[in-house]
Order: sequence, then structure tokens, then C-alpha cells
Amino acid sequence: MASHHHRSLGLRQVVPTGDDIGNTTIDIIAIHGLATESPRTWEFKTHDGTVINWLADSDMLPEAIPEARIFTYDWDANYFRDAPVMTLLGHADTLLALVLDTLRLGSRPIIFIASCFGGLILAKAITRASEVKSPYESVLRSTVGAVFLATPFRGSDAAKQAQWQVVVGGIMGEQTSTELIDDLNQKDTELRTLTQEFAEIAGRSSARLSIHCFYETKHTEMLNYFLQSNWTRRVPAWISTKTKKILVTQRSACLDTFERKPLYATHSGMNKFDGPKNSDFVLVKAALRDLISKAPVSGELQEDDLCSQALRECIECLQVTDPEFDMAMIEVSKDSLLKECSSWILDDIQLQLWRDSDTCPLLWINGDPGKGKTMLMISLVRELSKLHGNPSMTFFFCKNTDIRLNNAVAILRGLILKLAMNHPPLAKFFNKKYGANKNQLDGSIAVYALFDALSHMTEQAPGTTLLIDALDECNAGPERDTLLKLITKDAKSSSKAKWLLSSRNYPELRDLLKMDSQMLSLELNGEHISQAVHAFIQQKIRELTTLKGYSQKLAAKVKEELISRAGATFLWVALACKRLQHPTVMSFNTLLTLQTLPPGLIPLYTRMMEYIYEIDGSFCVRILRSACLAVRPLALEELVITAGLPEELLKDSSLDQLIDLCGSFITVTQGKIFFIHQSAKDYLVADAANLFSTGLNKEHGLVVDRSLQAMSIILKRDMNNLKHLGSQAQKGIIIDDRVKAIGYICCFWVDHLNSYFNGNWTNGLSMEYLLDGGPVHNFLLEHILHWFEALSLFGEYDKGILALRHLETIIQQLQSESNNNLESFIRDAIRFFLWCRPAVEEAPLQLYNSALLFAPLNSDIRKQFTKEIPKWVQIIPRLQNHWSQCLQTLEGHSDSVTSVAFSPDGQQLASAFSPDGQQLASGSYDHTVRLWDAKTGTALQTLAGHSSSVNSQMFNLNQQSSSTDLDLSRVRYGVNGKWITQDGCNFLWLPTEYRPNTYIVNEQRIAIGCSSGVVYILEFNLAISSPLNKS
Repeated sequence: MASHHHRSLGLRQVVPTGDDIGNTTIDIIAIHGLATESPRTWEFKTHDGTVINWLADSDMLPEAIPEARIFTYDWDANYFRDAPVMTLLGHADTLLALVLDTLRLGSRPIIFIASCFGGLILAKAITRASEVKSPYESVLRSTVGAVFLATPFRGSDAAKQAQWQVVVGGIMGEQTSTELIDDLNQKDTELRTLTQEFAEIAGRSSARLSIHCFYETKHTEMLNYFLQSNWTRRVPAWISTKTKKILVTQRSACLDTFERKPLYATHSGMNKFDGPKNSDFVLVKAALRDLISKAPVSGELQEDDLCSQALRECIECLQVTDPEFDMAMIEVSKDSLLKECSSWILDDIQLQLWRDSDTCPLLWINGDPGKGKTMLMISLVRELSKLHGNPSMTFFFCKNTDIRLNNAVAILRGLILKLAMNHPPLAKFFNKKYGANKNQLDGSIAVYALFDALSHMTEQAPGTTLLIDALDECNAGPERDTLLKLITKDAKSSSKAKWLLSSRNYPELRDLLKMDSQMLSLELNGEHISQAVHAFIQQKIRELTTLKGYSQKLAAKVKEELISRAGATFLWVALACKRLQHPTVMSFNTLLTLQTLPPGLIPLYTRMMEYIYEIDGSFCVRILRSACLAVRPLALEELVITAGLPEELLKDSSLDQLIDLCGSFITVTQGKIFFIHQSAKDYLVADAANLFSTGLNKEHGLVVDRSLQAMSIILKRDMNNLKHLGSQAQKGIIIDDRVKAIGYICCFWVDHLNSYFNGNWTNGLSMEYLLDGGPVHNFLLEHILHWFEALSLFGEYDKGILALRHLETIIQQLQSESNNNLESFIRDAIRFFLWCRPAVEEAPLQLYNSALLFAPLNSDIRKQFTKEIPKWVQIIPRLQNHWSQCLQTLEGHSDSVTSVAFSPDGQQLASAFSPDGQQLASGSYDHTVRLWDAKTGTALQTLAGHSSSVNSQMFNLNQQSSSTDLDLSRVRYGVNGKWITQDGCNFLWLPTEYRPNTYIVNEQRIAIGCSSGVVYILEFNLAISSPLNKS
């Protein structure tokens, strides 16, 4: 184990020891937080005094990432005793200077691990390195990404206690400083600015840093945390009341557009792990492995920069999560993986034949629920990866309750992503083939297109191993059937790829896989796994003995009962032991409790439901109903809405206690509700007559009611307080907690409405939802713009379009004349939101700006939201005859208009005016200059002869002939591609057909000539309202 070293500030290499580089190819730098130091902050101390340093111990991070050279950055983090007067900026510059001086930048990628306040130092350092002509630009260029452990990006309540401690310490004669504490204040504008700037920099395509944020979930004793033991006794008694708090909340610790994960730890425990099997360490390790996969290879930076860019484009194109994280989350949510429970399969003849032979490239592992298939597949991923040392391994874990993980398209996207992450050059191949044809990756041909891409990638990486777990949890239907047929076809071909699949032993899957001489089937039965289950029981007995203090005799009896009742089923053992862990079960009633649990999963589930009903668990039943009906796993705040629970449950531990009562069916992982096993959901749905006493579809109707009510309360214009019209949705925006709470229902309320109808289009009660003036119509009339603003914030704009199309289909199925207005409104809404999609996806507030401004006058959406149309700008466009501001439309050019100008008096527009304003000239790509009568619009003359397009025209002040170039003075307004800017800030997005080929600015007016031949004016009136302050 690691030992303590004398403290020295700065960068210190801990692995490999000394200054040796060894075979490492990447650098990891760990930065500690306030009021601590290295290596103490990274060390876990066991009860017997053993010290475990996860950065340095050989079985921890060095084993997980052997290619890494690991440093710690030790800085003077005191704010109480002997505190230096040093700012965040000072610490950031010191870090940058040391990194620049110590590391060989340009040849080795860098990954940062930042704990608590150390994350703010890193954020400040990154913003400094991104400045124009920064001497630290190479640090940013070499940085792949960072793992943040409870970094207070939005401040912390703890700052108040820390400031109080500084004051008291000063009175007592200590040298204290508030410089760093001030940066933790939740209302600090500098901290908010830093967070926003860092998130924007990390998201830029030129930097594109990968960020993983981890947050604490256990409370900290505030008094013990802040008060030093040598003066705690001197604090007045009225102050010494113990308090428990989350020091850095999830909202503060996470950046909205980046990965986030919970750790089951207090604040001080976020950077300490007790061993390689620690579930929190597994998550952090997976995050670091993800960053490693995105890092360019040392010594090949230029080529690998291209590969890294290709990988980023591939990830963006596939839009799927990393299967490594999905696997890590499964590990965290289940019992620890025991080597004894999985080692047997490596000696199995079927597995060895599949692994070592070229004649049997497909192996299907199948078995009943709860037999440990998923944990076995996780073990095989680990072991086969070690065995071959082969990066050409890819895998996917299906999960029926998560729409990201329960379909054939998601499986293929995940397999491609993991293969590209392991082999970045393959990403370039994928992008070349499908980067410009993304439409092929969705729709009816998606499975064929994605499988074709995967096959070509495996050809480039011979010997690729592909593992797919839980195929039975992939949605049944044509897509799954097609995928399985393609897999069997590939297995019979000359492909060198090897397939390892697992699922329940369903006949339809067996038929689709067509087991023959080239394919192997390994059925998990009692003979295979009885010894593995016994090993699992022994491990659970050890845990129960530690927790409950079992005597040797009681432990032996419990073990005997578990073996006799388990039926060689891991899941039964896990559920039974979870019941025995409950506080109400003590030594004297342990055996009696265990004997009331019937053998078999279904009877056990029935007993667990009886227990919930016995305690009058009406809230528990609501929770289980919502979990069953949800399209994807629900966050806790989302659950409160869909289940119709009181909001007060979120303010203390009440909701956690309720979920704990449902622990035989669901669990909380990463802040979301998951079923402990697919069989748990299967049981509840099969038992719908009891759980859904009023009917399954009626419960969907209740979800719709709750959704419309909650959205009507929370949705409003600029609900996230963006303020600036050009604020971009995916650039570090901090989403408000109340807005997050409606994330699920915003995306899926229409799905629940459809399930409420359940194909019964003549149900009168159901039809009431979709009548003119009914709940849905009224909601859309009031909040459809707000709804799409929220969807844009969530990055789920597509869900809104699909929902509107779904509503249109439902209404058509109803064949009623009582919803003609609603149908017409939805049809117009589909056109409207498809048309303004590019603007709103980029900047949500353009819904109330560009979208309404440029929409046709007869649009139902525009007419409904007339009051929202900005008054500070007038548009005088071509072909909008019903807009009286349009002075004149001059037609004649056969190609794009390339120059525009105002008349001398500033009242009229053309490509160029003569000095007396009587004639005008226009230039075009049709190689002509046309002279027009400014009053009548009559074409006077066409000047031909140009060998190329005419880009600008201007009359000479002394004669009536044309000359080139426009003198554009520096003005308040400007055009930046698709944006109109004010003082350099984006504020009005231009639809494609209104974007300038040329333009000219005249005070508060911009004249624009488009490639389509349209010429129009935008006239701004700041006396009404400033667009930069309008929201």
C-alpha cells in the first residue's frame, strides 16, 4: 500500500515512481480540493490502519490504466491556518506554468482528475489557456478531458460555514484568508461566469473536451467537517448543534451538457476508495477509460488528432451512450461480481470451442431469469479482453426499460461506437461511408445500413469479438428479427468476427438463430451454476454476518435455508438477502422471516407485493405503476410528477424510504429508477389486475392528466432565464431544477396519450382529450411554444416533432368532426416547427424572435402568438404581398442577387442607386448589371459582357454609370452568416431562404440580397425594446 511522503507543492509523479516514463503514453494529473493535501486526500484508511491510495496502489488505477503516468498537483489549499492570500487565478496560472514546464506537451495527451475546489482551479486554467495568444495554448491542445469529483460549479452552502470559520479563526489569532472561500459563494457572479465560459470552451468543436461530473449522495456532518478538534470546545454551545448537509449538490457539481454520475459517498469520501471492487471506483475508472479511448496516441499526434476528430464526429452521428458506462452502471446496481461465480465458464468446452476454433463463430448463452447471465457476460467481457489483449472487442447490454438500450438500432449503434472508440481509425471509415448519409441510420433501412457499416469495420479489424447481452430485452419485431438473421448470416460467411449472445431460452429466439453445426448453444442449468450460486450465498452470508452480527450457528442455518430455497437462482438469493438486511429483521426472527419467503421467483415476488400492501403502501403502488409505464428510467423528480406524489417527498428522505420499501422490484442508480431485473417488471405487468385495478390504459390517462397540469404550471417563456436571444441550448446552459422535473413528460406525454386510447378510437371518454377546446387543444394553444423551448433545452427537439405527428395520426384515427380546429392547428404546428428547427435547436429563444417574425402571416402558430412577435424589428420581404411594408419587388435576374444598397435619401432599396435616386442598378450571378427606374420598376437597360458574376454595384457621384465596391462603415448592427448581430452578439437567426449573399447596413437598417433573388430590409427600432434585453 502507498505510504505518506513529505509534502512538497507542485506536480509530483507517483506512477511510475521517480521520473521514469516506462511504457506509459498518457498523463493523468489529479488536483485536490480545499483544506487538504496530497497524498492524504486520495487515501482510504481501513479499520486496521491500512492505507489505500487509489492513484498509486498497484491494484487500483495503475492496473486499470497501465498506459498512464500519474501525477498529483499539490497546492496550498489552506484557508484557515497559515492561509496564503492567493486567488483562483493565481492557482490556475501556477498549475498551467508547472504543466507546461514539466510535461512534454504536444506528444502526450493529458487527462485531469479534479476534486472539489480543484475543479474550479482546472476550469479557470482551461479558460486561461483558451485566450487569444495564450502562452498555455499547448496545454489546452493536449488536454483530452477531465473527471470532476464534487466540484462546486455553482457554489456551495458550505461557503457560509467556511467564512464563519475564517472570521472566528482570525479573532483567535490564526492567519486566515477569504480569497478562495469567496469563490464558493452561490451568488458569486464571477463563479457563474467562469462556469459558463468553461462549459462553452469544453463544448467548442476546436477543443471538444470530454467531461465527466460526479456528485455526492451522502450527507456530511457540517460541524465535524469544518471545526478543528483543537478549538471545537471553544465554540459556544448554541453553535455546536450538529447538522447534516450535501455540501455540493448534484446541480452544483454537474454541467448540464456533459456526463454525470452519482457516487455513494460523503463529500470527503468522493476521492477515496477502499479497493478495486468498490462500486464508486468502478464508475470513476470507467469514466477515465472513456477519456483514454478518446485520446490520441503518443508520438502520432497529428494523425491521431485526425482520428480523434473522426471519433468525435462518429459519436455525434451515432448519438448513443458508451456501452462501457452502461456495463459499469449494471455492475453498480447489482451485487459485486465474484470470480468464483463466473470462472467456471472459461473452462466450459462449448466456450473454449467458440473461442479457439474458426468453425464455430457464434455462441448463444441462454437460461431462465435470475441465472446470472448478465453478470456472466460482464465477466466474459473482462476476461476475454485480458486474454486476447485485443482492442477489437465490442459489446452491448440490452435493457427493456430504457429506450436507449431496447432496440436493434441501438444495439448496432452501440457496437459500432465501442469498436470505433477502441479503434479510432475505424471511425474515419464510418464517417466516410455514412457521415453525409445520416438519414440511412434511421428509418426502415437503419438495421441494414448499420449492420453493413459494422461488417465493413470488422473486416478492417479481423478477429473482432462482439458480445450482446439480454437479447430477450430487445423489443420484439421486424428490426430484431432482421438483426438476428444478419448475425447468423455473418456467422456462416467468411467473416472472421466472433459473436457471443445471451438471452432467456425463448423458442422464437432459438428459431431465429437457427442453431446448426456452425453455432453453439450453452444452456445455463443447475449443473452449470449450482456451485456458483453456492459461492454467491457464502459471500452474502459473510455480508449479513458483518451487518447483523450473526452467530456461527445462525449463519450456518441461514446458509442451509438459502441453498434449499434458491433453486440455483442468483436473483432469488439476492432478493431474500435484501429482505434479511431490513432493520426490522433481527437475529431472533431471521430464520422465521426467511422461511416465509417461498421458493421460486414468481412466488417470491408475490410475497413481496403482499408485504407492500400490508403496510398500506399506496405511495409505493403509485411508484411501481409509474416505473412500469415509463418509456425510459425516471429521475426522482420526474417520478414525483408521473406518480402524482406530493412534492414535499423530495425535501427530505421520505421518497428514498418509499423506494426502499419497493426494493424487491426497483432500485435507484445514477439518480434514476431502474428495475432490479427484467423479471420484476414482467411480474408486475403480468399482475396488472392487482397493480392497475382500474386498468392499465386508465393509468396512462392519469399520467397524461398529471403531465398537462405540471407542464402548464412550469412552462413559460424563457423558463430557464437565458435572457439573451442568442443563448445556445447546448453551450453550458444550466437547466433549472423545476424545468428538469418535467423533462420526461415533455418528451413522452403523447406516448402515454396513445397508450390511453390503446387502439380504441370510439371510447367517448378518451375522445374528450382531443376535442376542440379540450385539454390537449387548450394546452397547445397556451404552451406549444414553451413546450418546444423546453425540448430544445433538453436537446430533444425531435421528440416534439414526433409527438405532433403522433397526435395527428391519433386524430385521424378518431374520424371525428369535433376536432377540426385542433387538427388544423397541429398540421400547421408541424410545418412551423420543422421550418424553424435549425434556429430553435441552436438558440431556444428564437422561437419568439426569428420563428414568429419570418413565419407566414396565415400560420396558425403566428396568429395564436401574435403578441409574442418582436416589435423592435420590421421586415420588408419579397413575395410577402400581404405585408404593406413591402415597397416593390423587381424581378428579372435569372440567378442570385449579389449586391444591395439604399437610395440616397435612405428610403428605398436596390442593388445600387444613382445619386439623384431616379435610377438603380442591380448585379447578379447571371453576369449582368440591370438598370431600373426607381419609381416604376421598369427595366431600362441590361449591361451584359461580364465574364463572371457581378458582386456589387455603386453609382459614381459625378456621373450616371456603375462602379464596384461598397464602403461599409462600422455600425451597431452586422451579419454573421445565419445571424444578425448587435454589437457582436447574435440576436436574430435568419432562415435559410433569408440568408444574405450580400448586405449593407444603414444605421438601424440592414438590406439583404439572397441567393434566391430575394431582396428585403430589416428595420430596428430600439425605442420600443432592446433585442439584447428582450426575453
